[in-house]
Amino acid sequence: MDTADIVIVGGGIAGASLAYFLSRRGVSNVILLERESTPGYHSSGRSAAISREWNEDPVMLTFKRISHQFFRNLPEDFSEVPIMDDAGVLDVVAPEDAHLIEQTVAQSQADGVATEHWDSRQVCERVPLLKPEHVGGGMFYATSGNIAIHELLSAYLKHARAKGIQVRTGAEVTGIDCSGGRVSAVHTTQGSIHTPCLVNAAGAWADSLYALAGGTPLGITPMRRTIIVPPAPDWYQPSVWPHTTDISHHFYIKPEGQSIIASPMDEDPIEPCDARPGDLRVAEIADLLEHWTTFTVPSIEHKWAGLRSFAPDQQPVIGDDPHIPGFFWLAGQGGAGISTSPALGQIAAELLVQGDTELIDKRILWPERFTEAASS
Repeated sequence: MDTADIVIVGGGIAGASLAYFLSRRGVSNVILLERESTPGYHSSGRSAAISREWNEDPVMLTFKRISHQFFRNLPEDFSEVPIMDDAGVLDVVAPEDAHLIEQTVAQSQADGVATEHWDSRQVCERVPLLKPEHVGGGMFYATSGNIAIHELLSAYLKHARAKGIQVRTGAEVTGIDCSGGRVSAVHTTQGSIHTPCLVNAAGAWADSLYALAGGTPLGITPMRRTIIVPPAPDWYQPSVWPHTTDISHHFYIKPEGQSIIASPMDEDPIEPCDARPGDLRVAEIADLLEHWTTFTVPSIEHKWAGLRSFAPDQQPVIGDDPHIPGFFWLAGQGGAGISTSPALGQIAAELLVQGDTELIDKRILWPERFTEAASS
């Protein structure tokens, strides 16, 4: 039987970032398990992968700031290509919601985030796909942009492996031994591993993994998000477009190479699975595009769906489980797992190695908060 100081379950962005930051702290006797043949298959590899630096939630804003510092000042030799571009992120609103812009811009600027107030003309000059009569203005986040998710995930894992951390794909967890009152072994389709510490970075399967250890699910819910790729117009120039979210009409569009991707920003509760796009959601985003933009959708070149997992209070769950010693949570990252992975990976690594972190009040993220809420 193999032995490891830490076993990480889940090879998506959560598990990969943790493995990387553990390796930077000299922790190398770690095995990362991914049940699929490719890390990041279900969620990380299906994300639109954008990062807006500002967030109205102060906890999420802290994560975004830490992560942006990492993306803008990458460690030497981290990646051969930039991880974040300078395309910016644009949030637009309908004319009846124009009053929201000034308030949001003022708040984000007060938080130290570079934000510009654009009127309807400026928005439509930058994103000519939008119909001017439906745009009341927008907020442009100049220091935000697209994240090269595959390069980021690969870099995390590459550097972790270089420091001795094992990454095992095709290894599904079949059981967790807690017979001695704490985690002592993890059983997989590739054999068993003696370990005093299991990290639950299983994403949509986080509650299912906890149940294998005998725990009662916390209520982490997978949500499906649908994305389509329609044919781009002949005049399409991707280099001048930022990721654009229409907050009022609830959809986003984003340049993707020589194509455009679009989503209705759906969050449909679903059981953990290999998510597939629903026909109604595909039709919905096609209708949104044709109604609120100058775009027509004669066909759909590609479509897919990914999973985003949320805890009941919408905050990540990071820390030691209050009921099962040796069981550590790194789950519930919602739709910001990629853009906040440097922060959450560092926080989780610090908690595992030293029991505390200076980056944030760890009690905000403790899984114990759900037990406290239930008892009160």
